[in-house]
Amino acid sequence: MKPIFLLSPTPLNREGLIHIPTIEIEYLDIYIDFSNIDYLIFTSKQGIRSIDRLSPQWKNIPALVVGQKSSDEVERLGGKILEIGKGYGAGLVDVIKSKYGNYKFLYIRPEKVISDFGSLPNVREVITYRTRCKNSYPIPPNSIVIASSPSVVKCLLKREIPNNTIFVAIGETTAKTIPAQFQTFTSSKRDLDSCYKLAKELANSPYPK
Repeated sequence: MKPIFLLSPTPLNREGLIHIPTIEIEYLDIYIDFSNIDYLIFTSKQGIRSIDRLSPQWKNIPALVVGQKSSDEVERLGGKILEIGKGYGAGLVDVIKSKYGNYKFLYIRPEKVISDFGSLPNVREVITYRTRCKNSYPIPPNSIVIASSPSVVKCLLKREIPNNTIFVAIGETTAKTIPAQFQTFTSSKRDLDSCYKLAKELANSPYPK
């Protein structure tokens, strides 16, 4: 069976899964102005955890979140949910345009992002955390790699990766950051458990397609 590696900074305790985080999270100590805000935007669990360190006030403001796992984290920490997206940041932009154009949002974001919330006039952004690359275990040939975000892929690609590496991407945005020479599969759901199940199927298949 092919070895399965998880690049996420958050570990997942599953049989045969090897955790090799390629990024680490640095939370920033900043002041957040919650005035004149109707709703929050979260596109990752790191964003939720970063704001929870700074102020309990965020729990009183309903949040638009990227997927179910982010929703679970908001509720675990005592926050409120406005709506759950379909697992990618770009989709939230469409939701805001179509349903919440008259409301003001605060996007809790990392230093580098792909989603273009900044183009919306009713969205204010605040950077509460950043990611940086971390030295990690080299990927051996014939491995399967679970990629949980564009950032983990970019950091992994700073080193040489065997061409027969197979990627399992957590979503379409992450899949687009993986070079075309690698065989890439995208999970049907945007969570690590779904990625792991797909990776297990591929690991047991001699010729994944």
